[in-house]
Amino acid sequence: EKTIEPFKAVLAISGEIGALKADSSKEYRDAVTSIVTKINNLNAITVGSITIESEIVKKIIPNVEKLEEALANIEAVKKVEDLIIAIKGTTPESAQLQKVQEAKKAYNALSSNQKKMVNNIAELTAWENAEKNAAAVDKKIAAIQISAKSDFYKRYLEAQKAFDELDALIEVPYVKNRERLSSLKVYAELVNNFNLLNVSDVDYAKKVAELLQKLDSEWSDATIDALPLTSEDKIQLKVTRNLLADQRISTDKASTLVINIDNLASVKSEDLI
Repeated sequence: EKTIEPFKAVLAISGEIGALKADSSKEYRDAVTSIVTKINNLNAITVGSITIESEIVKKIIPNVEKLEEALANIEAVKKVEDLIIAIKGTTPESAQLQKVQEAKKAYNALSSNQKKMVNNIAELTAWENAEKNAAAVDKKIAAIQISAKSDFYKRYLEAQKAFDELDALIEVPYVKNRERLSSLKVYAELVNNFNLLNVSDVDYAKKVAELLQKLDSEWSDATIDALPLTSEDKIQLKVTRNLLADQRISTDKASTLVINIDNLASVKSEDLI
């Protein structure tokens, strides 16, 4: 037992090494770091008249190779994790996409056990899916047809909902038509408000006046021409504006006629004599 006593620290360290189970947790890496610290703190061992220097003691740990393998794995995995972290904040999108590809290539080069240790693989997967998810939203934005019909607002809402569900940091930068979506917001809402007008409303005249004022201010040629939209979109916005104005004038004339007829019907016959 006196012979074994000086080696108890070595045996304890060997036991900790044997208990190591590689995974992506912080606890695993902390355990490896702790073992390394204990090994570095080993002192020389004296057995009888023989002294074993600390550097020799470190080498006689039975399963030290497993620890060395763990350290090599952590180093390889850390390089991949750093590549994934570096993706965030990279601009433009083309450079960002290149970093995604670099990180994916490095990840694929890892062994199956090392891949299980990567703690931010979910983030890499999200970056990989970003372009695909953004493309689906771009398709919905492209499907927005500018018109005086309620379908304009409906399609806008569908595209906006899909856009809002994207990850603001990872996926939104890949949406190519996001400026079109934001530019059409005010016009889609205005068209919807026109379509919701009802001549039977008490404040109908007030609502019409407010909307016509918005048409003049927010839907002027100068405002439309300054928007980051295609020439075709700008033309359609101007056509839609004119249609809304014409329709409202026609509706107002019709509603005025109905009101006048109603007023006439309420007049008593003796008042006409």
